[in-house]
Amino acid sequence: MSSEATKVRLVRVEETTDDAERIAYETAERVKAQKPQWLLPGRIIANGLAILEGDQGAGKSTLLSGLVAAITSGRKWWSRPRQKPQNVLWLAGEEDPGSAIKPRLAAAKADLSRVFFPQSIDPTRSVRFSLPGSVPALRDAIKRLELALIVIDPLVCYADGHCDLNSELGARAVVDPLNQLALATGCCPLMTRHLRKDRTGPRHLHGLGSMGIGAAARSIIVLDYPDLRTERRVCRVVKCSFSPNTLATEFTLAYEAGVPTMTGIREIPRDDDQETGDLADPGERDVRADARLLLRRLLSDGPVMTVAIYDEAEKAGIGQRTLRTAKAELGITSRRVGASTPAHWEWVLPKEGK
Repeated sequence: MSSEATKVRLVRVEETTDDAERIAYETAERVKAQKPQWLLPGRIIANGLAILEGDQGAGKSTLLSGLVAAITSGRKWWSRPRQKPQNVLWLAGEEDPGSAIKPRLAAAKADLSRVFFPQSIDPTRSVRFSLPGSVPALRDAIKRLELALIVIDPLVCYADGHCDLNSELGARAVVDPLNQLALATGCCPLMTRHLRKDRTGPRHLHGLGSMGIGAAARSIIVLDYPDLRTERRVCRVVKCSFSPNTLATEFTLAYEAGVPTMTGIREIPRDDDQETGDLADPGERDVRADARLLLRRLLSDGPVMTVAIYDEAEKAGIGQRTLRTAKAELGITSRRVGASTPAHWEWVLPKEGK
């Protein structure tokens, strides 16, 4: 671990008199009990590390823009009650603040005067935070700007090159100081990351990188993109230290002048929540893309008998369920040919698909 990382962590217990004298000990009886502070009640704890996960295109930046808009405007939003407006620092590692993030914030009706992006005093240089070494700078920013939220989008862009996020030690060197920062200041570091292709095991461990990242987080939200044919999104709390049974929430992405916003936010009753069917599966999506290509090729010259299509799909390793899903995505219709028995069925591309 680097010397910078050591500075932002708890004091190490070394076998020297000097270090031992720097440590005080307190009984549990005298430790002050603390209630959780909520940034988004039931979902995101303010005084702890939070993670927002999802595949590319799921709408993570749009959800973040909605949250930032609520914090900076102070208005009621989702489960967050009306509050005093607060400030936000956004560390944008992949998207340009001017062309990508600002339009989303404006569409979400954020108070743009309360959203900060780091800028270098020297116009010929750029600013890049590096974790964990930049934690003291973030602590200073929290104090100077009175921040309620720091968006780290995505984490991988801000991890020190010497810290391997795929190893337990490397990941902990990055995320543990962020947790300590949140506990000390009440400002939530909220980082984003993509999901790995292998989605086996508990959902809070599906994010890229070491399992230590998810283990360290106090709150983890996964944004599912269950249906490529619609703009419906489902947001699920897969880990929250103080609210383990929060209902899933669905919303729709609406576009105005090409800028997405969240509309129709509603909680899903537990009996209606089809989590298994909503899980994003990149492998299944790849097969569905192959199925769409197959159907376009087979039907480009006109209707084809259903049995022949199933035969071709089987040869290509595409199951009937995936084939029917691709059929619906392309708007393909079935029609019965022949008035007498035996009749047969065939599939037809819509006119706009020809």
